[in-house]
Amino acid sequence: MVSFSKRSITLVELLIAIALLGLLVIAVFSLDNFARFHLISSDRRARAQNDVSYALEHMSKYAFQGIGAQPDSPPFEQIASGFRVRVDRNLERAVPQNPTPENLNDDNWINYTLSDNSLLCSCTQISAASPPCFGDELLSSHIITGVTYTAMPDNPTSGFYINLTENSSMVEIGIVSRYRPNNPPSLDNPQVAMKTRLLPHSSAAR
Repeated sequence: MVSFSKRSITLVELLIAIALLGLLVIAVFSLDNFARFHLISSDRRARAQNDVSYALEHMSKYAFQGIGAQPDSPPFEQIASGFRVRVDRNLERAVPQNPTPENLNDDNWINYTLSDNSLLCSCTQISAASPPCFGDELLSSHIITGVTYTAMPDNPTSGFYINLTENSSMVEIGIVSRYRPNNPPSLDNPQVAMKTRLLPHSSAAR
């Protein structure tokens, strides 16, 4: 009986040890999955933030160069699916080539538009005297669809918000990006919304 009792206790201890080992394996596996999930989520959020930051920085660069003359030729204009800023691109070169900020007929329009999920920058000549334009540039392909011409609310539902002031001397921009822009936001599909105000450097344009 004593020997049988000892063998029974050993078997129970073995079963308990196996159960504890199984729980430990499950815990480690769950912790690994949890860490991987949050690492992926953080990486995707960082990518979305980088996308929006780059787009806003690009807009700020050209908005700062914006020129115009109030009230007839403001620096910013609303266009279909976006907005544009008037720029004297001769000033962009390392050695300016005959900059003519007072002549608004030899400038370029820098256009920012949203097409589906793609935020694009393009250039348009105002006249034949304008410098040659550069090719279209894709700023982001992760913007949610929809352009709204108001200030961005706390809970945005569009991807591109454009709010021009009354005299079009300043524009408020809001951009909303997701890792998968056509899917609803979630922990594994983070959404990032950022906004800024764009002002031209030229006092004549304000």
